Amino acid sequence: RLALARAEVSPGETVFVGDNPEFDVVPPASLGMFPVLIDRRERHVHHDGARITDLRALVDLLEAA
Repeated sequence: RLALARAEVSPGETVFVGDNPEFDVVPPASLGMFPVLIDRRERHVHHDGARITDLRALVDLLEAA
């Protein structure tokens, strides 16, 4: 919340990318951010939300959203 306030952006206009569903998907989603799981080793293939295996895929994911 502090980072959002300092950046002067709302959670709804923010993307949070992380590699741990428990720590990097659930908490940002609860704040209203758009969480993206980066799953480089494909350990979370059954993840229901936004998931990429390479950070370069983020732009395409966001353009499609």
